[in-house]
Amino acid sequence: MISLTPDVIILLLLNGIFYSLILFIISLGLTLIFGVLGILNIAHGGFYALGAYFAVSLVGRALGLPIPALTYVALFAAALLVGVVGLGIEPSLRPIYKREVEYQLLLTYGIFLVIQDAIKFFWGLLPVSASEPYLLLGRIEVGGRVYPLYNIFVMVVSIISALILYYILYRTNAGRLIRATSMDKEMAIALGIDAKKIYMFVFALGGILAGLAGSVVAPMIAVQPGIGDEENTLAFAIIAIGGLGSLKGALIGSFIVGMVRSVGILFFPEIELAVIYLVMFIVLTIRPYGLFGKMERRV
Repeated sequence: MISLTPDVIILLLLNGIFYSLILFIISLGLTLIFGVLGILNIAHGGFYALGAYFAVSLVGRALGLPIPALTYVALFAAALLVGVVGLGIEPSLRPIYKREVEYQLLLTYGIFLVIQDAIKFFWGLLPVSASEPYLLLGRIEVGGRVYPLYNIFVMVVSIISALILYYILYRTNAGRLIRATSMDKEMAIALGIDAKKIYMFVFALGGILAGLAGSVVAPMIAVQPGIGDEENTLAFAIIAIGGLGSLKGALIGSFIVGMVRSVGILFFPEIELAVIYLVMFIVLTIRPYGLFGKMERRV
């Protein structure tokens, strides 16, 4: 039995915050897409996986350059490449924007499968890695225990990304257009807003967020086919807990799931995922629309 000593509690909190912020970036993109486009994008986990694989390829190319720090630039470039993929995919979704949710789920799941097969075609079935950015930063001592500095880097990147998104949505003209389109598409079009461009931009932005999560996690794991499956499921659990279309709900839901996962991995790893779904069940039993969800969609 693991005892809750001060160093274990510190490690528990750090890991919980780390998991929470990674999940927040993934679920943020999913929530943003639902809040504006009104679709549940099952392909989101595929964007996460693409971000990881693009990171592996770009980090490998950056290693041949004289500046080691360029491997970190490669991580952000990988996320932008996922956004480009999102720009290409969004037009194929337009026929289902006003269709029933079943059509949305089927089409986006089909896109997810295509992405998975494309990954196997271009990168193969064997695990690949890009551990250099993780190893370059080394480790520090926190509360008597060694902790990777790269984890701190990922936390900072996640926070900055969330702040940039907040600035775009609430402090820029583009953000005002996005929020106007999400609230009343017909009125926005009548006022001269190009809804198609807004939808493309938002879908690409959601893809960038998922891709960023995958790219920054890639140096810490063995990247292999299927890595987006669990994160996809957890992202949907988060937005169900927090409320569909609610950015605040994505934040709170991510921290609930992240902390539960941190505790679960340490104390009951066999059922840590089951505990997360139990939390989701309890929340939805009490509040069927989630903690901050409403019947109307908002961003």
